[in-house]
Amino acid sequence: MCLCVNFHAYGHKNVLALHPTTLEFTKELWLGTRGDCIVAINSTLSAGELPREAKWLIQRSDSNITFELSCDEYKDVIQAKGSSSLGLSDKTSMVIRKSGFASSRTVAILADKAAADINRDMVANLRTGARLDVAMLICAPKLRHQL
Repeated sequence: MCLCVNFHAYGHKNVLALHPTTLEFTKELWLGTRGDCIVAINSTLSAGELPREAKWLIQRSDSNITFELSCDEYKDVIQAKGSSSLGLSDKTSMVIRKSGFASSRTVAILADKAAADINRDMVANLRTGARLDVAMLICAPKLRHQL
């Protein structure tokens, strides 16, 4: 069973996207120069605002999560896992982690990419304030019915 959640956010002149283990989308409207994991601001969604069905799927240990990032002509894909230890309650941001660390902001763990791994042409485009569209596909292979 799969569910797709779509949201968007915007780049900012201070997007660095240099963090080697995390990637973050935030609802904040401003970005300082120390937020090196943040790839986009002014997000339309936070971890706590995910639909109930999406949270249920993400909190399954067998769930696979694919993030498809699109920014004008630039695209990138991140593969990650869900976990029952994800709190999914933060009202400001969503974090994807390469590690297994879970917090209220974490929406996916064991990811194959972090901010530093994102397409550098996309990052340059995000520095101009470009819109980033994100499709978050959450699949639980052991479920055969629809929610």
